[in-house]
Amino acid sequence: MNRCFAEPERWDERGVGLSTGETHHLLRVLRARPGERVEVLDGAGRRVAANVPEDASGREREDGLRLPYAEAPEQVPRACDVTLIQALPKGRRMEWILEKAVELGAARIVPVVTARTVVRLNAGERMRRETRWRRLMRQAVTQSGNPWLPRLEPIRDLPEALAGLGPLDLFLVGSLQAQAVPFRDVLGRLPSGTAGAAGVMIGPEGDLAPGEYAAAARAGAVPVNFGALTLRVETAALYALSVLVYTLGRARPGPVTESR
Repeated sequence: MNRCFAEPERWDERGVGLSTGETHHLLRVLRARPGERVEVLDGAGRRVAANVPEDASGREREDGLRLPYAEAPEQVPRACDVTLIQALPKGRRMEWILEKAVELGAARIVPVVTARTVVRLNAGERMRRETRWRRLMRQAVTQSGNPWLPRLEPIRDLPEALAGLGPLDLFLVGSLQAQAVPFRDVLGRLPSGTAGAAGVMIGPEGDLAPGEYAAAARAGAVPVNFGALTLRVETAALYALSVLVYTLGRARPGPVTESR
């Protein structure tokens, strides 16, 4: 079944309205046909099967296409509450990380600038990057079928990001330091049978500076290593998210609430 994305404000009791961009993608790229059933996701846990109108080909108006429901919308609980605090990597690796974070089910992503971050962006460049990232993340929602779009925070300097994290039941930071403990040993610190809210911070290619490790520790972060091998930034992020989402998703005993 083809999928498309529509923001929560585009839904009402009768159907859902697609943006012009989503309409074009559905009809011209995915080549959905009149009468075809498609799945619509809103990024806030809601999904529904809807029908492409019989006269769809003649209705690509400026305000997009409207799809009537084929069945009642479903609200899907979030599997777990995991935050990724990610130092900006070089090149387009951040886009890859964001795409995989959506596919894996992260709840929140906090891009940060650290002392050794190579990428330096002015205010305008930050806004342009964030706009592009949100578009790519919406595309990842429709590709993966994940009904939850992670909350993408604005790019912040690390001290500001740490101050605004909010409470976490488990906060980890990937570390190359000798005193870092094995990742697997720390997962047992969550209360048995519960999931809680967890966060993991991944530093830049040049690693976090000593003062940044200290700041993370003051915020409650536990330094962990991911094994004997040195992982690239994007590999570390993917590995940490995969393990946390799998572990916490299995631990959760029942319905969940939205992440902060």
